[in-house]
Amino acid sequence: LALGNIVHSSGMVWLNYLPPKIRFFGWLAWKHKVKTSVFLQRIGVLDRSASTSCLFCKSQPETVQHVLIHCPLVWKVWTGLLHWWGILWVVPASVENLLQWWAGFNCKKNERKIWRAIPLVTLWSIWKIRNECLFQASQLNTQQLQDLIIVRLATWLKSSSNHFPFSINDFLFNASGVRHCIRS
Repeated sequence: LALGNIVHSSGMVWLNYLPPKIRFFGWLAWKHKVKTSVFLQRIGVLDRSASTSCLFCKSQPETVQHVLIHCPLVWKVWTGLLHWWGILWVVPASVENLLQWWAGFNCKKNERKIWRAIPLVTLWSIWKIRNECLFQASQLNTQQLQDLIIVRLATWLKSSSNHFPFSINDFLFNASGVRHCIRS
């Protein structure tokens, strides 16, 4: 069972139809190697007096799990994306648990491509906006981030195959037409 979970998690990370930077970031998140402020402080890059608070909520330390999954503002993004698919969930404990839970759904072939891409595109997009908040003084807007994730999904999936049956407009305006997954 443990080996099966490892295979499922790694299979969820190395999706050949997503850009390499997304896959690599997914691997970093899965392995807890994302350079959060807590990580940077632990390895001595940040001074002990530097703040390690989450840039979004400012109330918890910025760990991989917190900034990518558990932060209340990030949680709104995940919940919105799952609502887009008509699914409710309980917050997973880690990125690995997130990927294992995600792998437990059975979808038709084209919907499976979309479904499997959502967590990686979301993780990467959250990290990207986190860096924009840190380095460019941007602010997190959860609805805009959710919309951006959907556009990125549509764009990357459409560009990965000439035979992908859904248009970008389908993603944006006909979500019910592209989602058909059931829990295994």
